[in-house]
Amino acid sequence: VIINTASVVEHDSVVGDYCHIAVGTHLCGSVTVGEKSFIGAGATVINGMHITGDCVIGAGTVVIDDITAPGTYIGVPAKKLENT
Repeated sequence: VIINTASVVEHDSVVGDYCHIAVGTHLCGSVTVGEKSFIGAGATVINGMHITGDCVIGAGTVVIDDITAPGTYIGVPAKKLENT
């Protein structure tokens, strides 16, 4: 796992193996990030969310719902890009 500068991983959160948490990311409390996921710079994941493995969360994205399917997600709130 790589957790970059100025990132916050709050209480009771779990980050799976081989993940990359980019600069300035905020994982609020009780967040779960599945294996081999990438959380982009400045992204925010609110309390209690689960992100499945093999996901890319784009820079600045805000995750307000569980992400249950692998793929690439961007935007506020996070939406899955088609064909990913």
